Amino acid sequence: MYLILVLLSYITSAVLSSDPSEVFITVNEAYFTTNKVINIKSGEKLSIDCASSVIGSDAVNYKWYLSKRPYTSQVNQRSEASTSRTFTVAANSTHTGYYMCLIQSEEGYAVFTPVLHVIVEYFDIETESAKKTIEPNEKVAVLKCSQINANPAPIVTWKKDGVDVRNINLDSNVMHVTGKVVDRQYNIEVNDLVILNYQDKFAGTYTCDVEATGTFFEGRTSTAKSYIVKTAASFSLMNDNSSQILFIDNGGKPNVGEAITLRCGACGYPTPSYEWHDTNDKKLQTSDVYERHSSNKIRYQNEYVEVLETSMIVKSIKAVDDDAEYKCAALTATSKSVESIRLTLSDTVPRFNSTMDNSQYNIPGATITIDFGLKVKGQIDISWNGQGLDKFLLNSDNTMANRGKLNLDNDNNVLTVENIQKNSSGVFQCIVYNEAGMVSQYKTVIIRESQPAKVAHTTASTPDITVKGNDIHSVRGANFTMQCTGSGNPTPSDISIDVPDSTSAIASSLVKVNKEGSISETC
Repeated sequence: MYLILVLLSYITSAVLSSDPSEVFITVNEAYFTTNKVINIKSGEKLSIDCASSVIGSDAVNYKWYLSKRPYTSQVNQRSEASTSRTFTVAANSTHTGYYMCLIQSEEGYAVFTPVLHVIVEYFDIETESAKKTIEPNEKVAVLKCSQINANPAPIVTWKKDGVDVRNINLDSNVMHVTGKVVDRQYNIEVNDLVILNYQDKFAGTYTCDVEATGTFFEGRTSTAKSYIVKTAASFSLMNDNSSQILFIDNGGKPNVGEAITLRCGACGYPTPSYEWHDTNDKKLQTSDVYERHSSNKIRYQNEYVEVLETSMIVKSIKAVDDDAEYKCAALTATSKSVESIRLTLSDTVPRFNSTMDNSQYNIPGATITIDFGLKVKGQIDISWNGQGLDKFLLNSDNTMANRGKLNLDNDNNVLTVENIQKNSSGVFQCIVYNEAGMVSQYKTVIIRESQPAKVAHTTASTPDITVKGNDIHSVRGANFTMQCTGSGNPTPSDISIDVPDSTSAIASSLVKVNKEGSISETC
């Protein structure tokens, strides 16, 4: 944060300070940090501010953009929410998302603010009741939960006769679908309940219970769907011995040191048995087998993993487990279905791992390269904004007429503009985000017809002479040569050395220098 504040302070004091029309854009970083996540009840007033200041421009436009992702440069993935500096609205479900404000002066200078994540919370569950009759031996019966009108995503639990289905001796025949559906044959969705190879003992009352999460409704519960399941008089003849995995679940993204449960659910006749394979594709052996008394299911256990037939627990995640791949196999006598489950560690907040000068001066036709460096874990998205880039980003247009040729290397977080032109001067902004957070960084690029002259001296240190930057320390009586050099565009035509007057107080401690830049004597 310190680095960003320093850069923003620089922007307010130095952007295009030598140009006739000076434009200064400052983003109030503290406001966006304080309001990074805004939780609000549906129906309440939402008010967010494009907190910033603009100096040197008579006309400034503000645009708020809303997307389901933290930021996207693609027009079809976001919508324009407002053209006012302050966006005010009665919040409803459509206002949940990521907001970013574009500040644009009539001179063309543009800066995006950091992201504000607005979460509009609501929990409106109505109970629906239904009856379902299932034939004995029916291979796959599906119970669906009603449409859940809640935000943030609630916790869904299926119960049979009031008992969580995970706690009864049916876990390989009655399963709550979580994670990712890999089979489309049976029209299964996440949060459905599947009953496999139905038997009369599976009859009963099933409920889909929903528990609210978030800030305002946390802990509130409601039943979304209630089924009375009965056994049909007819009978399904099973002659299909194939097995098919229906869904897999990698348990989300854990942090190092946490435990994670991988799940796998399959249909088949008879009910499939399961095998789990480690990251080296070796089957977990039965040398660590004992009986689980609650359901009489075989469990494999060692220091690192624990296997309960349809699920496997990785007990303590290590850094090396990132992207580790396990396999679940569902088997019948004549069939085997295998799916890979990839374990992915949680993202880390991106951060820039290098610093650079706050400003960069160039002449028209030059090539500029901006690279802040990046350190991050997890998949990231990178966007570059600013004068000369606003059209490219907002319109998804690769052409930059009369501005230069743009090259984006998102793999290395590098922006290059070849043959840059004077109208591309301004503030360039890099935005990097992933699921863990977002960072942004600024750099001022100023394109001038001429570059200011710079001077430097080349003087070597000796036992009698010490050179520290522009300071030269000499013992009395020493002789040395100092050569002055100058640079600029155009190349400086005259280089001179001013020598203090011999009568001044400071001259008594300085060496005398001639007009050619060489020491002639000491004093």
